[in-house]
Amino acid sequence: MKITAIVENSVYNKHLWGEEGLSFLIESSDIKPVQILFDCGRSGTVAMHNLDVLDVDLNKVQYLILSHGHSGHIGGVMNISTALSESCIVLHPGIFCQKFKLTDNKIQPSGDQPALRKLKTHYTFKIAEKPLWLSDTIVVSGKIPKDKNNIGLSNTHYFVKGYREIEPDLFEEELALGIKTNEGIVVLTACAHRGLLNTIHYILSLFNGLPLFGIVGGFHLFDNEDATKKLIEQVKYLNPKVLAPCHCTGLISSATFYSAFPKEYHRFTTGDVIVFK
Repeated sequence: MKITAIVENSVYNKHLWGEEGLSFLIESSDIKPVQILFDCGRSGTVAMHNLDVLDVDLNKVQYLILSHGHSGHIGGVMNISTALSESCIVLHPGIFCQKFKLTDNKIQPSGDQPALRKLKTHYTFKIAEKPLWLSDTIVVSGKIPKDKNNIGLSNTHYFVKGYREIEPDLFEEELALGIKTNEGIVVLTACAHRGLLNTIHYILSLFNGLPLFGIVGGFHLFDNEDATKKLIEQVKYLNPKVLAPCHCTGLISSATFYSAFPKEYHRFTTGDVIVFK
């Protein structure tokens, strides 16, 4: 199993481009191999450039998973979907609700939902309101339940257009991935708006008690020192062997994770690769 960061906020490879956004390529080594593009970045242009440089054959990508409705994850959907005409798009129906963010005391749009709606008439969708297994080893979470441990849960300055009015966004549409490896379960997150611990515990519950092996993706801490310290204490009990925080985690929070998990920590910027057995 190989995970490649196609788009991430940071980039060190001079041939690749970066932008504020996220896109991962997941390549399984199952008996029936599966290739998945998880989100498509903000512009689509950056993802397409990097996919070309990395010599990714888009004809082999079976699924495009859209994690949630923010622009850094779905903004490039029109460019990407054109190149992935044979792929199936996996999403939660809540992703079509217009997103907003409080910026400079003003509520402003923060997602490209009109572009998503245009795709309805041209592409095959798989709706993931409940867990959706793409193979024997890969599951899309469906709606992630909330529990009492809400460290990292983000709904203070994000909003969504409901049926009648703009209301606080609970990110009920956000999807994560669970991947079974020989060493345990890898949890792949986009932003973990539903709370990283919520997400991890729910994904693990889908694998009948198998242990956690790795956590890869955005932790949505944005350098919140208090939340980072609390989260690290909880993650220690889960004993992950691979930790790759990126995107919305924040540079300082990522460095704090590195200090707490120096052996387990993996840098995961644009073009970086993590291989699991």
